[in-house]
Amino acid sequence: MHTLAQEDEEAKFVQMGRAILHTQKAEVSFASSVQEMHRDLWSLVESAPFLVEGGGGVLFVAPRFNNYEVFDDFSLLVHSGLRGLVNSKLYVQSYHPIHRSPSLRAPVAAMHIFLDDDELFVEGNGVDTL
Repeated sequence: MHTLAQEDEEAKFVQMGRAILHTQKAEVSFASSVQEMHRDLWSLVESAPFLVEGGGGVLFVAPRFNNYEVFDDFSLLVHSGLRGLVNSKLYVQSYHPIHRSPSLRAPVAAMHIFLDDDELFVEGNGVDTL
């Protein structure tokens, strides 16, 4: 029998899997300032109409974003802006090498932005398409 904690963990795993499988675009920004990174992130979002409607994900990677405190502030600002200006149902997850939570650590700073949709399915015939 599953406990509520196990069901919650399974739901988080499924959400993460859907987000990863439906990532359609990625951008690596080597910008040297927060303002330039902000510009690059919004450029990526602007090129992804599926974040407004239809569902899908984008990955923004910023290898030069080393300062965790500034990145954390940037992430919170971007999260609020995306949900307020693009779609209130967006799932935004930030990763950083020295993130407080071990499960949110990554080799470089990154943000994954995802809009889920009931009609969003992986296309293809599974292993037959390989």
